[in-house]
Amino acid sequence: MTRVSSAWVACLELAAATSACVRAPATRTTATPAMGPPSAVSRPAPDPVDPSRAVVVVQVDGVDVDWSAPWGSGKPWTRTLTGLAIDGRRILVSGWGLRNHRHVEVHKPGTIARAAAKVALFDVDAGLAMLTVDDPGFWEGVAPALLSSALPGLRPVKLLHATAEGMRVETSDGVVSRFEVSGRCDFIHVKISQVDTQRAGVSDVVSVEGHVAGLVMSSSNSDVYALPSRTLIDFATEASRPPYRGCATADFMGQKLSNPALRTSLGLSADDGGWLVSEVSPLGSSSGSLEPGDAILSVAGTRIDSDGTYADPAAGRISYAALFSEGHHPQDAIAVQLVRHGERQTVSVLLKRWPGEQTLVPWFGPDSAGYTVRGGLVFQRLSHEYLLTFGRDWETRAPPRILEPYELERWSSSLERPGVVVLTGVLPVAATLGYEHIGSLVVDRVNGLPVRSLDDVRAAFARPTGGFHVVTFALGQGVQRIVLDAKEAKDADASIREKYHVEEEGVGPATPH
Repeated sequence: MTRVSSAWVACLELAAATSACVRAPATRTTATPAMGPPSAVSRPAPDPVDPSRAVVVVQVDGVDVDWSAPWGSGKPWTRTLTGLAIDGRRILVSGWGLRNHRHVEVHKPGTIARAAAKVALFDVDAGLAMLTVDDPGFWEGVAPALLSSALPGLRPVKLLHATAEGMRVETSDGVVSRFEVSGRCDFIHVKISQVDTQRAGVSDVVSVEGHVAGLVMSSSNSDVYALPSRTLIDFATEASRPPYRGCATADFMGQKLSNPALRTSLGLSADDGGWLVSEVSPLGSSSGSLEPGDAILSVAGTRIDSDGTYADPAAGRISYAALFSEGHHPQDAIAVQLVRHGERQTVSVLLKRWPGEQTLVPWFGPDSAGYTVRGGLVFQRLSHEYLLTFGRDWETRAPPRILEPYELERWSSSLERPGVVVLTGVLPVAATLGYEHIGSLVVDRVNGLPVRSLDDVRAAFARPTGGFHVVTFALGQGVQRIVLDAKEAKDADASIREKYHVEEEGVGPATPH
């Protein structure tokens, strides 16, 4: 697994508001790309076409969840996205622009006639969505995109952007500067620099010589990051073959093996590369196959160097994580050569889908359990979206105790510890007198029972202790415990529903999937 880049975090907030490279000419294809690293062998390419003929305008209306008061109606919004028409009368878009959507319509640039669109698939982890349009008239004059099956070289590209009013498609310039592995799915991303981000945005289409080379997923300063078309091809192919399998990831962390003493202690030779496994996520693909202390020598026959990178024939030196995700899916088996306790062996890693919503601190919400209110106390599962309630600089403004699980432990969820529950606020009722100022505290126990989910909170409040509800918090937060009179808390639940129009539990406005 790789750490999420700041550009991806910036993309989430926006939605809530030199490597050598060998380029191969593109081919039109709807087949699954070859497994593993891409081929750099040139192939004949069809005659280029105007990629703007595949660009459509996507108008989205939605309601964002107010995570400070998740029972509320939320904040409505409208946004315009660039959509890419592909074979099968389907439209690809960046999924970030669809989060918490309610209604989606599409139209061709320069026209006002809109057609209703359906969200056929939204993979939150990949950040991609597939739309369908039933109206046959909409497709007249729309030409499916020619998707390149090879990564673009380090070269100039064009960005196609549907303007906010949706009446035209603007074209701007950029230059491919490098390739990076990032995101929940550990996909290779194309970094495009020297971009006028005032004329570009999430879901814009990247074009090279009449072929589509990618789809923009995020931006940062004068750079944008795009998923290459070979990943779009794979996504479209998987979407057409239900059940959709999603992406697979390695789900382990490691460290460099450049120190001679460390290498010798592990039994590595001077000719070995090697990447030391330091932590294996309990619910991830590597659990049961890899162990802390393993020195990874190769993945699927590709050598891993001591800095955790490999030489991709098209992308240059990139993270080992891409070898588990690029061209692979859950239920695929990957051969990993390693040194364990001084002995060389090969193990098979059976890839799994471990959705981001199942990590200890999920990036996305709302959680299926939403929130729960008991006796005026508001409990929620800690998530990245809750952290965003502290503002764009949440990484410095949020309390350190709730940042720790996100920064240090978010890949460590297990069946015994599926999440982190936070007391996010206190409603002013008789039962909570004196506690009104308390909030953003990690909950440890309720009535003596460990709390790892909102279901634990609900079950514990059904078992008061000696006529009281006792909520204790994790150490290091200043507040150790709060105590509620059980009868007052029960009375408060009824008055809260009447006075504040707050249900005891709910999910808030959720994105349809």
